[in-house]
Amino acid sequence: MCITRALITLLVIVVAWSPQAVLSEEKKVDGKYSRMLLEGLDELNALEKQLEPYVVAEKRLMRENYQACFNAFGDAAFCKCVETELRWPVNFDQYYFGTTRNKEAAGYSGMDDFGRQRYDHISTVREKCAGKNSP
Repeated sequence: MCITRALITLLVIVVAWSPQAVLSEEKKVDGKYSRMLLEGLDELNALEKQLEPYVVAEKRLMRENYQACFNAFGDAAFCKCVETELRWPVNFDQYYFGTTRNKEAAGYSGMDDFGRQRYDHISTVREKCAGKNSP
């Protein structure tokens, strides 16, 4: 989800700085600003292309998480929540591990900061998604 949010932010910036809106203003000031803007847009396009493989991988992982969740639980609403709430690069196996073991059994005290954040995030996702489907 983080990559998707980054791309949305990037697109908002590009739309807000659309060439028609900005160039018409900048032509009045100086031609060099127009050139700088066009160069900046080229750089943004290049960055977007570099992000593309990660976006594709994130979408694939989300689909795989949904399918694994649905195979295990058979609850489409719960699995859709898990699919959208799990952050890259947590997969369903890690989600299952994190929800079926307490901190001690999961080795929480021996985890690095990233591992602890991931374990805590998994618990948060479980509570949020299970709470949505409670009567």
